[in-house]
Amino acid sequence: MISRHTVEPYRVGEVSIPPGETLFFMVGAANRDPAVFPDAERFDVGRHPNPHLGFGAGIHYCVGAPLARVEAQVAFERLLHRFPEIALGQDGFRWRKLVNLRGLQSLVLSPARP
Repeated sequence: MISRHTVEPYRVGEVSIPPGETLFFMVGAANRDPAVFPDAERFDVGRHPNPHLGFGAGIHYCVGAPLARVEAQVAFERLLHRFPEIALGQDGFRWRKLVNLRGLQSLVLSPARP
């Protein structure tokens, strides 16, 4: 979730928002919009195009995004090299119970498929 403050009147659909209001945007929900992403709930590292908002947008785009992409690529390559048969473990995963920051609380992996 991100927030922005209006400095001038703003309109979203049929709703007028006056200056001085705080808006909250649910980025996690936007990144799973079925109108934008085919099969939106599926984790697909090769999805193209992929107009996600994970690193922000416009003047708020994350300056560290290129480094984060390289780090993720290296981490996944090394993980899959070491454990080529890695799979979701029996206990699976559990999401944090936070509305403003989507993320895993736990992720159990198994080095080989059963």
